[in-house]
Amino acid sequence: MLAVQINKFRCGGLAIGVCSSHRIIDSYSQVLFLKAWANAATNGGLVICPDFDSPSYFPSENLAPLYSGLPRTRNTSILTKRFVFDKNAIYKLRERLRPEWRNERPPSRVLVVTAVLTQAILRADREKHGKSRASIIRQAINVRERTSPPLSKYACGN
Repeated sequence: MLAVQINKFRCGGLAIGVCSSHRIIDSYSQVLFLKAWANAATNGGLVICPDFDSPSYFPSENLAPLYSGLPRTRNTSILTKRFVFDKNAIYKLRERLRPEWRNERPPSRVLVVTAVLTQAILRADREKHGKSRASIIRQAINVRERTSPPLSKYACGN
């Protein structure tokens, strides 16, 4: 479930490629693994002890399928863009939503930015296709510190 390729170049350079199954390890855990490996190779000691208890907190049989009911398309291009929202822009967006808060807790910065981006994406898709279509927007988050009690920062899995 893990493939590693090491290329050593004549100039003395080194390239290491790592590929792992996302069913076994998430990106955060893979970074932890690579840091531990680099530390072991350079300092001779392994500091990080992975914790594999997370499946007991999040049993996979209870999770809904990710793409339930949506068709998968193979021949589509994926567009990636980066948007940067500074503190003031997020504050203004939050204030625009203030009347809808009522007596509830104000929305988080992440929720505000996600809502704005989602509205823009859905509007653009509707204009392009002339109707609303089923859509999925995925957002990766690290829940290790957000659970109660918090999971170990070395929790591995997916």
